[in-house]
Amino acid sequence: MVTTLQRLGVIGFLLVMSGLGIWSVSKMTVIATPGSGRFVDGQWRQQFEDQYTETFPVRPFATSLWAAIQYTLFSEGRQGVVVGSSDWLFSQEEFSAYADFDHRLQQQYQRIIAVRDHFRANDIDLAILIIPAKARVYSEYLGKHKPSDQQQALYPQVHEFLAAQSIVAPELLSVFIQQKVSQQLFFKTDTHWTPAGADLAATFMATTAAKRFPDIQSGSQQFQTEFKELLEHRGDLLNFIPLSPYFTALGPDPELLQQQQTVALTSDIGLFSDQRVEVALVGTSYSANELWNFAGYLKQHLGVDLVNYAEEGHGPMLPMINYLQSDDFMDAPPRLVIWEFPERYLSMPDDLSGHRLPFLMTTGE
Repeated sequence: MVTTLQRLGVIGFLLVMSGLGIWSVSKMTVIATPGSGRFVDGQWRQQFEDQYTETFPVRPFATSLWAAIQYTLFSEGRQGVVVGSSDWLFSQEEFSAYADFDHRLQQQYQRIIAVRDHFRANDIDLAILIIPAKARVYSEYLGKHKPSDQQQALYPQVHEFLAAQSIVAPELLSVFIQQKVSQQLFFKTDTHWTPAGADLAATFMATTAAKRFPDIQSGSQQFQTEFKELLEHRGDLLNFIPLSPYFTALGPDPELLQQQQTVALTSDIGLFSDQRVEVALVGTSYSANELWNFAGYLKQHLGVDLVNYAEEGHGPMLPMINYLQSDDFMDAPPRLVIWEFPERYLSMPDDLSGHRLPFLMTTGE
């Protein structure tokens, strides 16, 4: 957390740098006038920043300096991050209102129904794990910021839709709200959950699956999670506050991440005559990134092996399409698909052009 003394230090440093700053500004072109309206919507500030970093003598230093000004004096970062209190950072995607919000949401609903129907036609069960927005779970650290009304209504709205469609979707938010008092479930500076959050989600998902899908051979295998190296973790949201390397000390303190690995203690070879895949996991970096160990925890709590088809950087829909087009799905369809789906992706724009499937064509793609 930035202290008053640190803020005063930044101000003093800025006075020392004022000569270079004046020189830089004198080299800029006029980018807006007060009557143009750009001061109101933030475009002027963005253009000022762009030209400032272009004309400053040492550009990397200028970038960090401007980030230090924004973060320490105004508690702001670049477009894409929301700076909360107590060093908590949030993704702007969890706050945004969109003119076509309802259209996007309905489009996602149609896609989900189409995927569900395709699985049903192939005798495959589906469970969707909606990961609640970090801003929803840790709303006490939002400070002056507030998600749009559309975003605030989103989580209960999607669960109402999934229930109406008879799609199994454990309601994770209440569990997270209850347990966040005793353990940190999201990183302060990252969009993702901590290993503790992943473990809690996997436990809840596994318990739900055991109740709702009795055909799954849960408990047939044993897994153990082992602790590995303790790391300092740099959250992805820090990319929107580029203080490093000159002003790193002014930003949030590093977070610790205990690496974990889940290993099998028993094998299922020979247990099942048809050798059908029990569980497939599809999703985003919440499942694909081994740092959180969600797939490992899911194996452990399900008591059954699974195949992980999650992908980083593509959202939840494209990995599902890629999986359904894969030879693995065609040759060895699973009994159950667990679809990990972060809440914010329900309203975010996406481009699936070139990735259309026949059974999705009816959704207006």
